[in-house]
Amino acid sequence: MESSAEGAPYRQLKAWAESRDLAVLIYKLCVRGAKTIDRGLADQIRRAAISIPSNIAEGNSKGTNKDALKFLYIARGSLAELETQLTICIKAGLSSCSTLVRTGKRPMNSGIMPNLSKSSGMTSA
Repeated sequence: MESSAEGAPYRQLKAWAESRDLAVLIYKLCVRGAKTIDRGLADQIRRAAISIPSNIAEGNSKGTNKDALKFLYIARGSLAELETQLTICIKAGLSSCSTLVRTGKRPMNSGIMPNLSKSSGMTSA
């Protein structure tokens, strides 16, 4: 896959842009909530969030539909992992995760999942 004047092709994907923005928001909230959230859990949340756009980018850069689809499934798994971790934080009453919910940026409401398959333009082979 060739790069365009705007950069790598994955940068044009709505799913990549939304998941990148989500990862940035998660990172900022984890840093702000350092006193209220367990360090290990915060690290896990950040890793899951960063994994989503990273896998979309990697899959899109592989050059084949089969590889791209494989990495989209990995990104979807990371999104489910992130959603689970945030749900646990919310149930535990951790304020930094509650802030994320109030912003309306919860992964399950962001539209990322439908965009993973739509933006990829890929079908399973």
